[in-house]
Amino acid sequence: MPDIAPTALPMQEALEYWKSKVPMSAREFYGLAEAARGNAFTVSGVASMDAIVKIQESLGKALSEGLSFEQWKKEIPGIILKQGWTGKGARRLETIFRTNIQTAYHVGRWKQMQAVKALRPYWQYDAVNDSRTRPAHRALDGKVFPADHPFWDTWYPPNGHRCRCGVKSLSDRQVKALGLTVETEDPTGRLFEPVDEKGNRLLARPLMPDRGFNANAAREHYEPDLSLYPQRLRDIFLKKRGELFASAGAVPEIETYPEAGAFIKERLAPLAGPSGIESVYFTRRGDFMMATNGAGDFYVTDRAFPESGGFNPAKDLLGALRAIREGAPLSFNREYAVETLQHELLHSRQTPGEALDSLDPRDILQETLTQHLSRRTYQRILSLLGAGASNQEAIKAAGYAYGRYVKNFGLLLERLGLGDELLSEIEELYLTAKRDSYAEPLARLLARRAARPEDRPRIMSVLMRLNETSEDFGRLLGDL
Repeated sequence: MPDIAPTALPMQEALEYWKSKVPMSAREFYGLAEAARGNAFTVSGVASMDAIVKIQESLGKALSEGLSFEQWKKEIPGIILKQGWTGKGARRLETIFRTNIQTAYHVGRWKQMQAVKALRPYWQYDAVNDSRTRPAHRALDGKVFPADHPFWDTWYPPNGHRCRCGVKSLSDRQVKALGLTVETEDPTGRLFEPVDEKGNRLLARPLMPDRGFNANAAREHYEPDLSLYPQRLRDIFLKKRGELFASAGAVPEIETYPEAGAFIKERLAPLAGPSGIESVYFTRRGDFMMATNGAGDFYVTDRAFPESGGFNPAKDLLGALRAIREGAPLSFNREYAVETLQHELLHSRQTPGEALDSLDPRDILQETLTQHLSRRTYQRILSLLGAGASNQEAIKAAGYAYGRYVKNFGLLLERLGLGDELLSEIEELYLTAKRDSYAEPLARLLARRAARPEDRPRIMSVLMRLNETSEDFGRLLGDL
């Protein structure tokens, strides 16, 4: 078999993908949902995290410098000996190299094909078709699907260890000239009769990729569903992406609201809910700072709020993007505009529930939790843009929105001896419980963590009265 070197890789895209992968132990890796594993890196059977990181770095060098397999082996001689990857064990080493290089290649290729999708809207599966081609891959050879077809969520290569399949992008004219049929039905999981390289029919079996390869690593890299990640890994992943964006110039020159909206739609989609970010509207109408309809549309108000330090959500958000581009520290209001956007991104990820009046205690509670979380997690946006928070403690203490509610909730936590160590548990509850039904599970969580299970009913009662004045709320807490 000829030696494979990644000299023809789409370098920028492949390297961006590789550098963003989070190294972790095999136990952590296989604890992730399969779709999330494309953004992680591990090597089964390697216990040392130092060795895993070294292998990842060496593969990155192979991508960057176009090293062949034989050249790459010289980068990790100590690990090879320790793991026994010599003699017959060398096949394992070759599998590690080829699978990871091919994955990086195809992630880069996916981004390139996405960029020309309007001109070349069809993708064709391309198998090698020799004695080593898997029957399922051979069965798909030459099949054409629309670029956005769900088929590619499962079958975008690689589809197994050492898979050599590829994908060609085709224009409408090419499809017609070649007499190709554009498939509409997804064949995944259906029974098919495999044919070997000699034309012999084999036993029928379901049409599936190899185990562990039925997710699209490319889509997950560029459009990740962060709900699939534990919070620690989510934050690490966003930080690494932010560092990459920063080194490449995370924020382009943005002068207008439409440019800002387009940038937010493209760059911050990983932080949004299932509907993503369809549109960002800047408007002078409405009495809100920012809002979302839960269907992918976000609204940013272009007017000042004198009672909130002259905060103008639209102008301050635009100013924040410009400051990040210039590497300048953010003012309180500009940083709070980022926090306000995070507030709406969190709303977009809530589990739907009954529509509530703004004075309903259940709505007050869900807005309080949203604000409590957004003040503590908006740095995820900044991390994704390669920036850091300068005013987070001040924003946690004196953010403009829902101030009394948030202050009362903080007093309740303080009364129970609790604090930000509950952040991940509160966020999980916030995302999984229905938005109109937070009181009962939150009271149960707080009572359990405070080791006061007998106080759960009283805690729940307090949660339903977060709109009380400070004096009245203080009396409520006196009963706890």
